[in-house]
Amino acid sequence: SLVAAGMLAWLVGDVWWQIAVEPLGARAPSPNVSDGWYLSFYPCVVAALLLLAARHAGGARKALWLDGLVAGLGVAAIAALAFDMLNGTPGSGAAVLVDLAYPTADLVLLAMTVVVLAAQGWRLTPLWCLLGLGCVSMIVADTAFLLHEAAGTYAQGSPWDLGWPTAFTLLALAAWQPGRQQQPPDAAQPALVVPT
Repeated sequence: SLVAAGMLAWLVGDVWWQIAVEPLGARAPSPNVSDGWYLSFYPCVVAALLLLAARHAGGARKALWLDGLVAGLGVAAIAALAFDMLNGTPGSGAAVLVDLAYPTADLVLLAMTVVVLAAQGWRLTPLWCLLGLGCVSMIVADTAFLLHEAAGTYAQGSPWDLGWPTAFTLLALAAWQPGRQQQPPDAAQPALVVPT
């Protein structure tokens, strides 16, 4: 349900982009209302991952939260550095910051997926494979958009745009996977070494 709500928010943003923003061409404001809808996707999927983490992480929950916090701060530090480097590109600082929010949020989703996988002892199931591949597809599409937008070379309908429908298809397939309670890994297992 949370993944579906996130996808619905993205759909509203896409419709708004096509109807109200794209026709304006170079005069289109950035950021705009569609960005708010697009970015609403991420809290929904983060909440879904947190619910999955609560079900699958077992006794590693405290370490999972700490690892998630460290990963989030690391991504924020990288995003701040990238924002500083891209700030000299044409466009307002707010536009660059919003464009940078997409791949940053994608990295957070991917980091959370890896952390939960590690906490459950690297048991790869179709659910986690689809989630991970969906996050990677979003990262590729959003990063390509950011780089092309910064260079002024983005054109709608490029092959990079296939990353978004691919990601949503993978996330939808992940959401339909049957959930099952898994045994928590042995407490002595160094499950969080790789994400750390």
